[in-house]
Amino acid sequence: MPAAADVRADGTVARASHGRPAEVDRVKAFEDLKKRAKAGDAVAQRLLADTYEGCYFVNIDRENFMDSLDFYRQMIRALAQLSVLEQVAAERFAQCGAVDGGAIVPIQLVTGWYAQAAENGPGRPLDGQRVQAEAAGYG
Repeated sequence: MPAAADVRADGTVARASHGRPAEVDRVKAFEDLKKRAKAGDAVAQRLLADTYEGCYFVNIDRENFMDSLDFYRQMIRALAQLSVLEQVAAERFAQCGAVDGGAIVPIQLVTGWYAQAAENGPGRPLDGQRVQAEAAGYG
């Protein structure tokens, strides 16, 4: 059972990950994906490679990722678009914090998982599997 300080008002549990908070459900979803990939599931291997690749630039410099959006903020004139940018960036930041604790993943690992997925099965997950993976936050 988590300590009282770790439970948020909305009922989710926070977990420190290399000194950065990450939601337990995101961490669990990532760890489950990684476990399936290591077990030889080609779809999971492809999704793991996609996840690592998608978080590569975020995790290179997590402290400056959100600040780097200033360039895009200056270009956007519509308030609704700015809100979407902020929401998408915050979601990506949170999701990537759960990917190996926000660690920088060597690009060789990304290409290795893509190669393993290609060797073990289909290049892209089936629609039903993709929908399930996206619902879990990965894909």
